[in-house]
Amino acid sequence: MPYSRLALGSTYFGTEIDESTVYAMIDRFIELGGTTIDTARVYGQDGPGKRSASEEVIGAYLSSTGVREHMAIVTKGAHPDGNWKSRITLKDVQSDVQQSLEALRCTYVDLYFLHRDDPMMPVDEIVDIVNESCSSDMVKNIGVSNWDVKRIQQANTYAEKHKRRPFVASEIQWSLATCTPRAYGDITVACMDDISFEWYGHHDFPVFAFSSQAKGLFSKAINQGYEALNEKSRIRFLTNENRLRIERVRQLCDALSLPVTPTILSYITSQRFPTVAIVGCTHPGQLEDSLADPDLVLDNNTLTYLFNGGSRHAT
Repeated sequence: MPYSRLALGSTYFGTEIDESTVYAMIDRFIELGGTTIDTARVYGQDGPGKRSASEEVIGAYLSSTGVREHMAIVTKGAHPDGNWKSRITLKDVQSDVQQSLEALRCTYVDLYFLHRDDPMMPVDEIVDIVNESCSSDMVKNIGVSNWDVKRIQQANTYAEKHKRRPFVASEIQWSLATCTPRAYGDITVACMDDISFEWYGHHDFPVFAFSSQAKGLFSKAINQGYEALNEKSRIRFLTNENRLRIERVRQLCDALSLPVTPTILSYITSQRFPTVAIVGCTHPGQLEDSLADPDLVLDNNTLTYLFNGGSRHAT
């Protein structure tokens, strides 16, 4: 099953977003051409080993509708415990994989991410643990979330040399708005930076981007004014550099009559290497806004203009 350019995020499924709203959003997501749902064992979870509300409501939907084989299901596991102790162990990864499959009511997932790295742990040990825990019949592909590209390179060099399954995708924080782990409020999060961007492009390495709309930074600032931004958005994203990008988005959208949100998402999905923008929506109206123009493609001149100024075009 191919991954759609936009993936439906599910952080608050089954908790802040009730089952009926979840079902309505997934229905509409599929109607609009979406195939990919991104979740995690830790979403809606009270602690390691306990239920994941997000995975469970997605599993109930898949079971009741029979659409599983038409979807690409992505989940993540081995998130550190409440004290941020690493859980990248054979026992924990095996347990998380099995619990995710049971909650999702699936015999397999299309892509399984390790949710965090343990930088103190040698990559060869991690690769061996994942390979032993994630058989190809249960996990079609394996990836890493919030890893530094140097660690990905080291891990895949080891995997190739020792005939292990490699990591085939990365999930990180990435949007048109620059951010840092410290500004994001979580130093274990990996944010896209220039070095990472060049590595992903050079290796044609797929990236799933979370917080791809920067907490609504662009749409709120342009459509409602800066006063509409909440405190978290301001702390994470409202820098002088990003203010300039907001103004360039405003000018581009005005000049070409483009909707703001699809333009921001297309900044991710129009890159030269494979990308998926994860959209986190709390109600169907936000989903409609995010998928208003899912086929929009921005050319290289436009991407450059949005990022740092220059020529602009769009197709």
